[in-house]
Amino acid sequence: MVDAAAYLQEYAQVLESINSDPQFAGGRNSKPVINNATEFALDAVGHGLVLEIVRATEAKIATSTSGDRKLLLFYVLDSICKNVKVRPLRTRACAAPAARR
Repeated sequence: MVDAAAYLQEYAQVLESINSDPQFAGGRNSKPVINNATEFALDAVGHGLVLEIVRATEAKIATSTSGDRKLLLFYVLDSICKNVKVRPLRTRACAAPAARR
């Protein structure tokens, strides 16, 4: 069994690298970090932590101050919503547009 707190802390470090690493400024070199974060979410399915991964990503978007970095975080969330096939993945960010009303 995986330690949920440690797993989520490791994912938080991935998200923090988006906010702090200058190589991601302006969206440059973003594909590897988006793929890495998505892989975390795919792996989290097996540990029952995917909803926590999505919520951590949403929280990071809410607290990010840089537009470029916030955009990358939205790309991460988009990738997770499109690639992680879990029913139900019920978060506001992953809901269909009609369900957001």
